[in-house]
Amino acid sequence: YVKIESENDTVDHCDSLMDCEDVTIPVKRHVLRRHHPMELADVAWGPNVENKKTGEMVRTVVVSFENDEAGILMELYTLNTTHLELEPIWENNQDSTVFIQQRSSVLIIACVTFGLGFLIQIWWIRRQLAKKQQGQLNDSQRSSGDESVISAIWNKLEYKDYILVSAVVNSCLLGGVVFGFPGLVLILRREGIYAEVCSCGVFCAGQQEQISMMSTMGFAAAIGSRLFAGIFLDKLGPKLTGVCSGIASTAGLILLATAKDVVALTDRITTSWIILAVGGSSMHLTSFHVTNLQDNPADKRKSSLYISAGFGAGSLVLPVLQVINQFGDVKLQTLCGIYSCIAVLLTVNSFFVQPWRAWNSIGSEAAVDLNCFRRLWWPSSILELTAVKKKSDTKFPPLKDVFRSFTFWGECGWFSCQLFLLTYYLSTINQILFALGDATVNQNVDSIQNNMFTRACVFFNGFGWLWSPIVGYLMTTKSIYFRIYLEIAMAFVMSLMLTVPIIEVQVVVFMLQALIRLQLFSNHFAYIGERFGFRHFGLINGISSLVAGSFGL
Repeated sequence: YVKIESENDTVDHCDSLMDCEDVTIPVKRHVLRRHHPMELADVAWGPNVENKKTGEMVRTVVVSFENDEAGILMELYTLNTTHLELEPIWENNQDSTVFIQQRSSVLIIACVTFGLGFLIQIWWIRRQLAKKQQGQLNDSQRSSGDESVISAIWNKLEYKDYILVSAVVNSCLLGGVVFGFPGLVLILRREGIYAEVCSCGVFCAGQQEQISMMSTMGFAAAIGSRLFAGIFLDKLGPKLTGVCSGIASTAGLILLATAKDVVALTDRITTSWIILAVGGSSMHLTSFHVTNLQDNPADKRKSSLYISAGFGAGSLVLPVLQVINQFGDVKLQTLCGIYSCIAVLLTVNSFFVQPWRAWNSIGSEAAVDLNCFRRLWWPSSILELTAVKKKSDTKFPPLKDVFRSFTFWGECGWFSCQLFLLTYYLSTINQILFALGDATVNQNVDSIQNNMFTRACVFFNGFGWLWSPIVGYLMTTKSIYFRIYLEIAMAFVMSLMLTVPIIEVQVVVFMLQALIRLQLFSNHFAYIGERFGFRHFGLINGISSLVAGSFGL
């Protein structure tokens, strides 16, 4: 029952009863406690029924449950109003404002702590490096100001640094985009894609099932395509692989940009998502041979870290587009059209920056050569492209010895277990947070107040690159075994914290999994390149990804 304290005779003018000044918020009562194996979908008033003992008409409540296997199950309960619990849902008879303020405060404190942690990392690592370099500095260098230091860094930049930046940007804007899928879900709901399967126009089980299937197919394509993309990379080189990957990503975006209406979007979205997943995954794989442009192993590991950090930051792209879609009221087709222009620029850049044949050994050199109209600029045959036909490097084992070694399969096992933990966590975090009370406080699916912790999880995952200083320090000062043991220990702590039934504690888990994820991918790609070389890098990486994906099934 809602009491209206104005001339209005309806509440249609209210986006939420909690935000209307002329409406008294009804007190909510706990009317049903029911443990059920299926997910609660809705609670609504049912028909009035006759009490056969007294002859009176009694109110009923319809409770519906749903899951993917059984569909919807509806149960009808009579409501005895004299035995309702008198305690309101919100403590002290307050509305959701205090509830929202409390959780907002927790998330703000977490964000500030995360940012301070990033600054502390930089300060501590610079202090450690300064101690090592102190004996090498002369008095003139000590007295030089910040401007001279910045000028020295700027003058030291080379063409290989631009190539590294290009690899990081490719991994961020194309390679890691699919990992921001929760942001795309909100766009799909707002645009009404797959909504035709819902008779009531809400986010029903049918729409959830279609979107989940789309997500599964995209991630499966991203993992499965790495083997074929790796073989393509080894055989035909990074330039052709990068250009083909960029063209695929552009085509996936244009496919959505040219959709005329919601029906066309619905028909194309899954196909486009698979194309984007394959193109982005292949583009990311072409980046790691760039690390061989560095002059020493420490800088090479740092380069691998930067590429992995960019890949992780790519999960922010779709959440950012979702904010533009929601608050700027920009259609999905328009967003895809604009982003396809970015994909075209990245593809053209890869065409000129990437070499025909991968840089295979540390200390390789890159020369600027943009004159593609010369005949000598183009390869004369396929044999000039492939890294497989190149002479074997005696520092690295032949391919058959790689697949017989424990160093490969042991690393595959570690990578598969860690990736399974992180993938399972990201795929179930919505249910975990929902079970811990991550509430929906109004009916607006786009409201930032709804499911605050679930939304925060997406952004914490994308800001995992803030752990780059400490991960880079570990990669350059500690052995691979120390880093693996540390990562396993952190995964164990993360698993223990997931069992704590306090939703605020899960913010710490957000930060911890972002650190583990960055460290996992940085160590994995750096290890393959250092241990087995780049002659068969694409194939070895593809097989390890296939093993990890199969283990995750």
